[in-house]
Amino acid sequence: MNPAEYLSMLAMIIALSVAVASGRQRTLAWPEAAWATLIVGGAGLYLKQTQLMALSVSIAGVGLLLPAIVFNVARRWAGQGHFAKAARLGRVLAAVRRDRQMDRWVTLWQALADQFAGDPSGVDRLRRRLAASTDASAMVVLDVLTVLTRDWDKARYSPALDAQSRALCELGEVSLGVETVGPLLMARPSMRGLRGLRGAMLAPLAFSGRLAAVDALTRLMRLRPVMRDIWRATALAAADQPGDARALLDAAERRSSAPAVHVAITERRAHLPSPPTLSAAAEDILK
Repeated sequence: MNPAEYLSMLAMIIALSVAVASGRQRTLAWPEAAWATLIVGGAGLYLKQTQLMALSVSIAGVGLLLPAIVFNVARRWAGQGHFAKAARLGRVLAAVRRDRQMDRWVTLWQALADQFAGDPSGVDRLRRRLAASTDASAMVVLDVLTVLTRDWDKARYSPALDAQSRALCELGEVSLGVETVGPLLMARPSMRGLRGLRGAMLAPLAFSGRLAAVDALTRLMRLRPVMRDIWRATALAAADQPGDARALLDAAERRSSAPAVHVAITERRAHLPSPPTLSAAAEDILK
């Protein structure tokens, strides 16, 4: 098999995966590009035309891989607190291809950027619109909005277990927060599920004072240094080292210029956790 045939087969496998997954709203939906890749690549293989095979690879790259990469970059920026940058990049992508789930995330990022700039009206409107929806993806965005705006009393009753766990830890109920994510770990999740659980375990580990585990997990998640420092400071305070925690937050604040990060640092400094008393069940889960 020559390189053109190999790349064409790879492009067709990717296209088939996206075509199937887009119907279930699990990926950024680009069905036209997926089907075009399959048709052109299949014709190239049948006619043994390397030009058509190369064209199918180009379609897959531009229509499938590039949008997903761009959207992941936007989500990474949002995770780092750069909500305005993430919203701008998301709007560029939305101008090419509209997607309901993507539009919700872009709206969320813009609303949070406006809130950190002093205008909370967008967050209020988005919360009302999401709460009125019965769509599952809307509930996911609503859970994220509740956590990012630190509305912990609401987040503790969220349908999302990771949002519940984070809220309980923030409210001082660390054992219950750890036990909340326990069923996710005991269910023997798939590799994809394990990747999703990295973020779910971060708050329980940090609020339990497991500094070494927090260090390892934040490196695995490739968090920015300033975000890693916020979580490390949380773990230090929970490990009865509040002085070191405050010093770490001060250093992180001097290095960052993002308003969202400054808000997160201010909130953490004002609400440093105390060393928790964990239940036997929570200790077993953390081990």
